[in-house]
Amino acid sequence: MHLKIVSFLIALFSILQLFSQSDYKLAIETQFDVFNRQSNVQPSIKLRYFANENSVLRITFSTNYGNSTQQILQLNGSGVGSIQRIHAMTQFSFGYEHHLSKDKFSPYVGGEILLGGGKTDTYGLRTDSIVFVSSLNYSIKRPVQQFGALIFSGVDIAVFKGLYVGTEIGVLFMQTNYKEGEFRKDDSASLTDATSIEKIPQFSIRNFVIANMGIIRMGWRF
Repeated sequence: MHLKIVSFLIALFSILQLFSQSDYKLAIETQFDVFNRQSNVQPSIKLRYFANENSVLRITFSTNYGNSTQQILQLNGSGVGSIQRIHAMTQFSFGYEHHLSKDKFSPYVGGEILLGGGKTDTYGLRTDSIVFVSSLNYSIKRPVQQFGALIFSGVDIAVFKGLYVGTEIGVLFMQTNYKEGEFRKDDSASLTDATSIEKIPQFSIRNFVIANMGIIRMGWRF
């Protein structure tokens, strides 16, 4: 995931340098979900290139990372185990906007393709995931891939000298593939094999949802 982030940032700055001499053809923005009450970190950056006042190309990068730890206490004892759950996902999207007006209030429609990758891992220390077991550790590792398509409509509202705000809403089809994973168990008290590894079969989830409801976009066009 770190390699993808570095690659994207290199590409982003290369494009910024390429179009830096083009007045008001490039825009960079972020967005905020005013209805989001989750504690996960969810930053996003969008780069837009205005080929002309009606045609706009866009690239979006976003990341989602969550890390939680749950303690498992020993009954009638002082032992402590833990379960750590990690969810990490990086998404890239590539799209096109058609603007219906070049005035201060500029509505648009468009579509984009989304690609994503990440992982959902669990690590158990001195537990079987339910009770404290001093001799037992385990891990569950599963890579995740995403593919989606978004049709959207939004609006840009010019504020001052390239600064703009806006909102957007659309319909999103997303397929999330949980690839074949691995369940590893290390039991130092085992009389046979202390370590066992089992494969976890893959499965897929398909969603068709309303996307970006309630977002506020803010950007700078230069």
